Amino acid sequence: ARLGLLYDQGSGFRQQDSITSIFAGGPEFKRIHFGIPGSQLRNLRLLRYDSSEPLRVRGVRLNMLGRHSVEISADRIHSGYPGTTVVRNSDVVEIRGISGNTNVVMALPNGFLESRTSRRLRLSVVIALCASVLALVLHAAQRHRSADSAVISDQNQRIIQNEIVIFLICAYCLASFAKLNGSATALWRIYADRQAPNAGLLFGKPKDIRSDEWVGETPWILSQVARQLAVENPGVGDGVMPLLNNLPARHWTMLFRPQMWGFFITDLEHAFAFYWNFKWFALLLGAFLFLQAIARGNSVVALFGALLLFFSPFIQWWFSTPTCMPEMIGAFFLFLWSLMLIGSAKSRWAVAGGGLLLIASTAQFVFCAYPRFQIPLVHLALFLIAGVLIANRHRIVAERDARFRVYVLTIAGVLSLLIVAAWYHDVAGAIHRVSVLTYPGKVFSTGGGLPWQRLFTPFLEFAMTDQRYPPDQMNVCEAAGFLFIAPLIAVAFGRDLLRRRFDPIIIASLAFIIIAIWFMLFGFPVGIAKWTGFYLVYSARVVLAVSIASIIALCRYLGRANDKSRSLSLGIQLAAFTALILVLLAIFKSTNGQLGGFVEWSGVFVTAIFFALVFATLWRREVAVAAILVLVPTIYANALVNPIARALPGFNGSEIFHWLSDNVRAQPDAKWLVIGRASGRTNFLPQFVKATGADTFGGYRCEPDERMIWALDPTHKYSSIYSRYAETLFLPSTQAEPSFELTFVNHYNILLPLKPEFLHRLGVTFVLEIEMPAAEGAIEGYTKIGERKGLRLLRRDAL
Repeated sequence: ARLGLLYDQGSGFRQQDSITSIFAGGPEFKRIHFGIPGSQLRNLRLLRYDSSEPLRVRGVRLNMLGRHSVEISADRIHSGYPGTTVVRNSDVVEIRGISGNTNVVMALPNGFLESRTSRRLRLSVVIALCASVLALVLHAAQRHRSADSAVISDQNQRIIQNEIVIFLICAYCLASFAKLNGSATALWRIYADRQAPNAGLLFGKPKDIRSDEWVGETPWILSQVARQLAVENPGVGDGVMPLLNNLPARHWTMLFRPQMWGFFITDLEHAFAFYWNFKWFALLLGAFLFLQAIARGNSVVALFGALLLFFSPFIQWWFSTPTCMPEMIGAFFLFLWSLMLIGSAKSRWAVAGGGLLLIASTAQFVFCAYPRFQIPLVHLALFLIAGVLIANRHRIVAERDARFRVYVLTIAGVLSLLIVAAWYHDVAGAIHRVSVLTYPGKVFSTGGGLPWQRLFTPFLEFAMTDQRYPPDQMNVCEAAGFLFIAPLIAVAFGRDLLRRRFDPIIIASLAFIIIAIWFMLFGFPVGIAKWTGFYLVYSARVVLAVSIASIIALCRYLGRANDKSRSLSLGIQLAAFTALILVLLAIFKSTNGQLGGFVEWSGVFVTAIFFALVFATLWRREVAVAAILVLVPTIYANALVNPIARALPGFNGSEIFHWLSDNVRAQPDAKWLVIGRASGRTNFLPQFVKATGADTFGGYRCEPDERMIWALDPTHKYSSIYSRYAETLFLPSTQAEPSFELTFVNHYNILLPLKPEFLHRLGVTFVLEIEMPAAEGAIEGYTKIGERKGLRLLRRDAL
């Protein structure tokens, strides 16, 4: 059973105060546990999702350190929603709901407040952590004043670089050969097989919110494999649509996408592991190599910057997006590093290698095909290239083999343009069809509208989970962001300005950040938005490029040699530190108000002090201390956003998947329809069927299915509803004709009468009915051929 617990801490039931977990049911009563991260309780609400079986509850007990347990008997449990029925039988209540969902309220006799023992323990932990942080900072300050502070030599920096690169390569190969991945496909065990989603899991838990991966992209990948990696797949869209969705296919562009090579040479689970692990490998490797070059060869600074970027909430919560964001960022960094390699490498072989890398990274970046991320990154690359050229203008002119370098750069640039042009020739039709859709093709933006507090929300979101996030956000992914460190760089630039020191790379990064933030907060005029391409970009999506620019500038600053100037007096430093705390406190208080009081006041205060210490260590370029202060909580909060799992047991270990696959193999050209009453299971299972390679109506599709439109809406009455990239759900209808209803910008329902005439128009051979009564699911001319766990499979009778 998938159960959720909402707890009222005095402000009513809020989405941010909830817990959802999976529990294995059975004929016997079991004790289940919910850990509630709250200091007080007023009321409780228990929800059960997508289950046709009744839920039986005997009682509830609340436990807290230092307090006596509170019992909630069965007679205090009552319906919290008109569709939920609660029947009492002695000391047990039986709970049933509509479409498998139930909602009951558990009344507390009195408020359940935190005990004095618990408060003292919590306070002592906070004090101990603060003391540890302060001791670390004081140690760093003492070491900074020491005359013999260690400085890593250039030779040792190169050794560190080589060790990091070798470690990344070995980790990538080992993880891939072990079939490790971070997919959330274990969740299919709930929706397909009615089992707990724990098979194959090593660490962490799969998250429902990553449905664009486990419901969308991964089933499409399996569908491609089942269809022999065909360039065309009707389950994705018309024509070569798989090429715009980062799917493996027998197409020449796969030569430039090494993450796809495994699908051509090895089994599915190993290939998927090589594909998945390339995400973190490309991002970390590309970021480390480029940031090291930016940080004047400082490998420690580069590693800090790469890890800070990789473990940021935005990267982790968007990690498995079908847009291949990690690979895109990795290609972005490798492209910039290849340019620096061409311009500065000592060996002609290295220069030529830089040219090849330039071609490969350009192709990889373009083929990701998601302009909402790509356009800001392209502009950032232009700013950085200008900054690097200005910073190295004297050395570039005097560099030996200058003519050879120009030849390599020219040839690589021309070949890159030819490859992109050839790719565009193949996908132009698909791009045009998407561009005329209501969504996303006709969704444009001139920016603006983003509250300035949105830049600072990640400082207060370390306790954020997929179930607990700010109420003003649609989900945790939209709430995720990056630590906003650009103000520190701006202050450092101001000090440089006073000292008449100019770093073109920092200036270029700040210039881009200022322009991008202006777009996010205030917007561009229509003409400028179109001319720059930003009309294809949402304000909130620009945060990725802004944060990458900030980390680049930070690494440039941290990579400087220590200043020889006289340090300020202790009194001035303490005054500056106090002022910083007050400024951060004001900013975080306003931000927390924007978040609807997501963090308690004490948490806001502690956060201001903590990040004042972080900014102080960064200002003093105490890289090791700053890395410990920032990376430890960041990694702790985000490392298991995506689980660590082995293989794909959600598919290969599924009885339902093998049952459906057998029928698909028996009639590979048959068309399938998945239909049932509205539920999560009905919503998701069309994609599960697609994963077998079946030609399936419903599920995710990048454009309207013309076959479906011709059969169900020949007059295009509902064109405004289905003219979009969307997830389609088929629901049974008692009406005479099919109808369409839009439920979200990328989701619509089709209410379909189960009549042979409509199914024959669609050319449907198999109908998979989800938890439908036998009488309701009977279709003339179709015979039941099997039934498994609430799923009934019908096949069209032979003509």
